[in-house]
Amino acid sequence: MTLKDGCEDCGISSDTYSDYHGGKIDIKVEELKITDLNVISVASTENATGNGGHINLEIGQLTLKNGGMINASTSTSGNGGNITINANRGISLIGKDSRISNSVGDSGRGGNIFIKTPRLDMMDESAVQTGGFNLSTGDAGDIEIDADYLKLDDLSTIISSSAGGGRSGNIIIYSIDTELKQSSSIQSLSIGNANGGNITAHVRNRLYLEDSGIIANAMLPESQGNGGNITISKPQLFVLDKSQILASAENGKGGNITISANHFIHPYPYYQEGGNVQFEEAYLLNFFFEGTGFEETSKINASSIFGKDGEVWINASEEDISRGLTRLPYEPLNIKLLTSRCSGFQEEDVSTFFITSRDTLPLTPDSFRTGNYFP
Repeated sequence: MTLKDGCEDCGISSDTYSDYHGGKIDIKVEELKITDLNVISVASTENATGNGGHINLEIGQLTLKNGGMINASTSTSGNGGNITINANRGISLIGKDSRISNSVGDSGRGGNIFIKTPRLDMMDESAVQTGGFNLSTGDAGDIEIDADYLKLDDLSTIISSSAGGGRSGNIIIYSIDTELKQSSSIQSLSIGNANGGNITAHVRNRLYLEDSGIIANAMLPESQGNGGNITISKPQLFVLDKSQILASAENGKGGNITISANHFIHPYPYYQEGGNVQFEEAYLLNFFFEGTGFEETSKINASSIFGKDGEVWINASEEDISRGLTRLPYEPLNIKLLTSRCSGFQEEDVSTFFITSRDTLPLTPDSFRTGNYFP
């Protein structure tokens, strides 16, 4: 099933324009592609008081490309519906404005987003997002992603935000392997007076951040909200490479940051901050509104400019791999080669030594077969 450019009325919608609730959209297909600004939508639109409907997708492979969108939103007092996606093969989001979105624009509560898939790949400024806009007082919905392999690349983001009195939503990630690269991010932001949401990442094997960030901030100077909490638990390997873990605030309390990992590797120096940090405000505003990317130095920050700092706990084997590097000598070592280049062609017997293991093919046809060989 494909919704693409040139297909008239290919969008699927079940919006409400009155006090009636919007309908539900259920789709069960093996493959679904939404491209070229086409949309699957359930919305509570302007002047409507009814709740938006829900979107339920049971599919094999989902692809959103070139502005393809799945949207559930509310513009007034009605609540937004939930988006639930189960994709048993994988999900790919490719390109700017390709997104799974659930927003709130007034006093209604935004719906939640639930995603379960073996693999979620996001690239080229794509997004999974919930949020409040137009100074809304309704809370943004939560985001829950269960993906064995989660990859964000090239300014892609998983984000919940609030711009008014409503709080931003919580974000929960369950994965085996999570990777963020090239200014990608997981964010829960408050731009108004409400608190930032919490971010929790349950990663089993590897959490890798390169030029990217996990951020739960209350970030404008007039904001009274608290920063959200960030919990990372418990990857075998956590790599922080020129990246940032931020839970800071302006006037409210900084959030708490808890990191539990078997190995915490930072190949570049990182700074763990508390107190009045001057660079944070200017840098964050520059990044979020101009998209200029992250700095060269990694940071972990739970501070507040004028309020109480949050706490940072790191329970991990901390390793700076740059300290274990050894500079090789400029001149190579003088290693003598074999004096005879043709020693293999000599007539006399030459000793040999074989290394074999059980239940494997031999290295050469005249070597031992090991299937029935017991040393």
